[in-house]
Amino acid sequence: MSSSLLGDFGEVEPQLWLLDLATKKKEIIYDLKNKEAPMDSNTEILSVVWNPGEDVFLVLTNNSDILLFTMDEAQPKMIFEKQAIGVTNVVWLDNVSGDFLTVSKKVGALRIWNASSPIPKRIIKLSNNGILGVMPCQQDYFLFQLTTGSVLLYDLKSEKVRFQTDVCHTAQIQDCKVHPCNPDLMGTVSFDGSLRTWDLKSMKLEQIFTDR
Repeated sequence: MSSSLLGDFGEVEPQLWLLDLATKKKEIIYDLKNKEAPMDSNTEILSVVWNPGEDVFLVLTNNSDILLFTMDEAQPKMIFEKQAIGVTNVVWLDNVSGDFLTVSKKVGALRIWNASSPIPKRIIKLSNNGILGVMPCQQDYFLFQLTTGSVLLYDLKSEKVRFQTDVCHTAQIQDCKVHPCNPDLMGTVSFDGSLRTWDLKSMKLEQIFTDR
């Protein structure tokens, strides 16, 4: 792919465009001023999330606006219903169904959406605490970081919590991986500067590695 999505947050209003990396020209400037999701100088683009199987992406703002764009169209394909509880993260579930999930730091529930509908199709309660972040871990498994600092591993297919720690990382989790040769061992890394390994059978922390 010779193009890249770029955002400019130094303008009076936020901008998002597709830049041709060869010519350094803006191919498409995406319309973020839609009347259904108006954006002003206080609006920030929190994340742009590509669908791994299609040329579409979601835009999430600090006002909890979620917009769906196709790569070659300036106008949003879908503007999703705004959530009063706010949205902290958006993650595609897979590369074929068009489903994605959102979480909020105010509540311990995840909302399942489909790109074809402006409203959530399901709400799943995970915890009594809010959710700061979510990270795809492996097929059907997602890692959630709660506002308490604990980590929760959730099997979306069976809708069961597979693993939950006591207080864990003190900052946002950057990534998590299950060991390729040992499915009972998981590692997490965080902006708190630590790498932690977990025994998924006993649900206990095994080791902490820090850069300090």
